[in-house]
Amino acid sequence: MKANSPEDIWKFIKKRGNAVCWPYTGDTFSSRYGRFNISGKSVLAHRFVYEIFKGKIKSGKIIMHKCNNKLCCNPRHLIAGTNTLNMLHASASNAFRIGKTGVKGVSFDNKRNYWTAQGYSGGVKSNLYTGPHFHKAVSARAIWENMRYSELTIKEVI
Repeated sequence: MKANSPEDIWKFIKKRGNAVCWPYTGDTFSSRYGRFNISGKSVLAHRFVYEIFKGKIKSGKIIMHKCNNKLCCNPRHLIAGTNTLNMLHASASNAFRIGKTGVKGVSFDNKRNYWTAQGYSGGVKSNLYTGPHFHKAVSARAIWENMRYSELTIKEVI
């Protein structure tokens, strides 16, 4: 069997538009992350793609999916962060669904057709994000929930 070269990863990724996910279609780990074999070693596909586009991953960092799609390999959806920040992002988006939108502090305005993320501090309401993207509102709210873990700024995540 022929060993995979770095370029072979593209055989397993459905590249589509810049704004949508690029799903990995090859083998997966039991955790449902894409697995790519190169030089006799299994690597996570999204980490491999991140390093192609953005360089070596710094020590202590993980690669987060802004889209929450474990199979996505779109480099625009991949950012370096900490495990704590990743868990905050995941829990604020789909893991713990509450309220009408499923995320505390995130609402949708049907008349204006946009999402809003809000936070309260000392009884004062602050708009953290207002715009057309649900995942950006969720990310802004996740970081606001626990700013002491925000090695990244809200603008970097969204």
